[in-house]
Amino acid sequence: STTPGLDVYQWKRSKTVKYYVHIFHAVDEALGYRMFGMDYYDAILLTGAFQGDNIRKLEKLRGLPEKELAVTGSTYMDALLEKKERTPEPAHDKTVLLAPSWGESAILSRFSKKLIEALLSTDFNIIIRPHPQSSVSEKDMLDELMAHYSLKAIKGFDIANFGGLYKMVTLPAHEKYYRKMVETNASRISKSALETLAIIAYYQPITRVHVEEIRGVGCESMIRKLLAKALIKEVGREETPGRPILYGVTDQFLNAFNLTSLDELPELKEVNSSLEEEDLFDTKYIEGRDEDMKKAGTS
Repeated sequence: STTPGLDVYQWKRSKTVKYYVHIFHAVDEALGYRMFGMDYYDAILLTGAFQGDNIRKLEKLRGLPEKELAVTGSTYMDALLEKKERTPEPAHDKTVLLAPSWGESAILSRFSKKLIEALLSTDFNIIIRPHPQSSVSEKDMLDELMAHYSLKAIKGFDIANFGGLYKMVTLPAHEKYYRKMVETNASRISKSALETLAIIAYYQPITRVHVEEIRGVGCESMIRKLLAKALIKEVGREETPGRPILYGVTDQFLNAFNLTSLDELPELKEVNSSLEEEDLFDTKYIEGRDEDMKKAGTS
């Protein structure tokens, strides 16, 4: 399991399971885990040998029996490297990502506005990514924060929700000032690329061959362009001969089209009834891009 806290919190050992193995799901340090998070596993699969030294130190300090340790590496390191290569460099060179856990002891629950205000006192670009469980268990807290900063009388920022990712963005009222300071890219996505993007958005996860079957033409170059623009990403492999790559849309897609989730996409029947009038995705992209530029010219 990749879940820490065996026999510590709600998750208890089963009488029918004799051996528990923990798998690191990130290339990070073992000391970053919550206290006792790995203590009661029987074995741990490490992403690097460096993690083993501190695990042994913790075992000695706490009087625990030595666990079986095996270095297996990161099973998705190739995917991490590919993502890094195609992810554009941020316009702002100082960014703070606040990605707290959930619950009463989590940093956002405990410090809330004090923490956000402290971060805002810096010149960093601030991105807040709450734990997915927060949108269920702590929705009132997130709504309160959104409302508080939306109603604040004197401010130079707002909090915008992009598919569960909360960003500190500049205000639409300041757009004319940022337009003078920031050169915006006026390039548009071609109709062919938008058709490909629409198919991936509605049918994800989907392979290139399936996209081509729907469009009736080759899409390899369109997919490369969409990957380069970070509007789509590789999300896995299909369990068929050759194991073709599966594609899905990214957070940047939601940002570009001014969506908070894929649930806001129109029903396919709505799209079909609108095709004679105009290209819905093309219009939405232009509107979303302009609105995003107004809200977050420097986000």
